[in-house]
Amino acid sequence: MTGLDYASRQRWAQDRVQRLEIRSPRVEDQLQAAYEELRDLGELADQETDAMPVIRLHDCIQTGDYDLSQVNVALAYAEQRLGWLQGE
Repeated sequence: MTGLDYASRQRWAQDRVQRLEIRSPRVEDQLQAAYEELRDLGELADQETDAMPVIRLHDCIQTGDYDLSQVNVALAYAEQRLGWLQGE
C-alpha cells in the first residue's frame, strides 16, 4: 500500500480546497444565469411548460441546484480536512 506523507496530504487538501473554491462560484453563476433566462421568458415559460427550451431550462436549474449543493458539501469537507491537517 502506498500512502502520502504528511506534507503531500496537506498540499493535496490545499489544492482540493482551491479547486472547489473556483468551481463553486462558477456553478452558482451558471445556475443564476438559468434562473435569469427563465425569468426573462416570463409568462411564456408558464404558458409553454412543455416547450423544449423551457424543459431544458428547468432541467438545467435542477441539475445546477444539485451540483451547487454537492460542490458546497465537498468544499466543507475539504476545508475541514485541511483544518485537521493544519492542526486547527
